[in-house]
Amino acid sequence: MNKKVPIIIQASTRNFSGGREATLNLYEGRPLIWHTVKNAISMMPEAKIIIAAPMFDKGGLEEHLVDYQGLVSIVYGANESPVDRICDIVNGFEPGGHFVRIDGLHPFFFADDVVSMLYMARENNLDVVKWCDDIPAPITAEVYAVDGYIRARALIRREEGAAPSSFSVHPKFFMMHDGRFNSRYYDRQITSGELEALRHRYLKIISPERILIDEQHSVKAGDQILFHYEYAKRYLSDQMKVLDIASGAGEGGGVIAGVAKEVVCADIDKKVLDEGRLRFANKPAIKFSQQDVLNMDFVSGSFDAVLSMETLEHIDNVDRYLREIKRVLKPGGIFICSTPQNRYGQIPITAHHVHEYSLELLSKIVGKFFSIVEVIGIKAGTIIFKDDPIGANTMLFCVYSK
Repeated sequence: MNKKVPIIIQASTRNFSGGREATLNLYEGRPLIWHTVKNAISMMPEAKIIIAAPMFDKGGLEEHLVDYQGLVSIVYGANESPVDRICDIVNGFEPGGHFVRIDGLHPFFFADDVVSMLYMARENNLDVVKWCDDIPAPITAEVYAVDGYIRARALIRREEGAAPSSFSVHPKFFMMHDGRFNSRYYDRQITSGELEALRHRYLKIISPERILIDEQHSVKAGDQILFHYEYAKRYLSDQMKVLDIASGAGEGGGVIAGVAKEVVCADIDKKVLDEGRLRFANKPAIKFSQQDVLNMDFVSGSFDAVLSMETLEHIDNVDRYLREIKRVLKPGGIFICSTPQNRYGQIPITAHHVHEYSLELLSKIVGKFFSIVEVIGIKAGTIIFKDDPIGANTMLFCVYSK
């Protein structure tokens, strides 16, 4: 590189669902953010590296990065809008240049590919270069034109009005789908060896298996977990008895309780069910039941709708799982599921996932048991585009079929 390229590492200790983010989870005795910085320095030793963090983390990251004192700066900014947070930094960059954005959660991003993306951006005068939408997120990063990013923030602000949208969290999708920006996908074949090596690394990361939710601190525009339930509500009615599988403490059940007659939150973990019972003690429409999802004790045909959010990727025998769902569902009933979308899902990087699915494979598997009536590809957060089912997450809306 003939110029120093700024690298912004976006980091937070809280996820968009309000729970604890994995930024400080340990790998080989060091937090993930430490390894992300290490990879960035190895990629471009002369680069200016800035960590963009929310104000609620102020003072909470420095102690984990003392090894990089003088090499990395930390800038704390807007809590709810990563775009504002990053743009405040980018405003100080040289106009006409490019910068790299990396998620602090992705310490093993493919550095050589980032360099290739940067060359692509410079040679073609691109506003943004990103990996394809169904590529595993932990390998990815993006390259932005400084001027393009600033212009995108202005347009997003103008179009979203007073209510922040998911584009305030993920501006790359705004830019990729807006003709006013010169954008391009970066794509190459990822080998099984590369995926196996990454999975081996992620198996060593000390982290909780469950996604934690804290609605009090969530960023609604980026909260994909509860978005699944919000979107599902359009298929439900006040006459329905609904089963929510692998429900945790019932956060999703609380979202749909307002539209369904009764919601049964089922999970194998008694502790989280007890937490849910306490939390929703004043909502008799929400019930909790300890269940093995492969062998539930509900009577056949008990439910008008079954929801399975972020569960399929944890199941080894998917046919048995779907058959059991169909058993407890009434004929003509509704089945709604969500799961990570990954064209390389046969070797999932996420350590506690058994398998992840391309859109084609997921549709084929679920289609053996149900009639699929709608498919959406969630790009990130709550971002979907009509007639574009490719994304980082798939939602299928299905009906019982014989």
